[in-house]
Amino acid sequence: MHIKRNKFNELIVKQIMAGEYPSYHNSKNGNKCWSLYKGNKRMYGEHDLTDPRVTLILHRPNSSTHITLECDYIEVAEYITNHEINFFDFVKQDESLAEYLSSDEGAWGYSGT
Repeated sequence: MHIKRNKFNELIVKQIMAGEYPSYHNSKNGNKCWSLYKGNKRMYGEHDLTDPRVTLILHRPNSSTHITLECDYIEVAEYITNHEINFFDFVKQDESLAEYLSSDEGAWGYSGT
C-alpha cells in the first residue's frame, strides 16, 4: 500500500505503540471511523496490553473490521489514512444498503409477487 503520508496519524500510532496511551478513537461527523489499541484487543474478552502488536478497528456505520498488526508505525498509519480517504464512500454505501433493505423490494423474504 502506498498513499500520501499523514504525519498526525503517524504521531498517534507512535504514541500508542510506545505505550503513552492505551488507545485512541477517531470519529468523522459523528460516526466512529477507527480505533487503535496497544496490544491485542479481542472483540470478546480481555485486552492484552503485553502483546507487542497493535489492534486497529476500522469502523463503518453497519460493521467493523478488527486487524491485529505487527509492523512499523508508518504502515499502521497508512492503513488508517487509507480508511479515512474512503470513509465517506463507506458511509454512503451503508446508507444505500440500509435504505434498500428497509424497502419493500429489499425486505427479507421478498418473493417478487
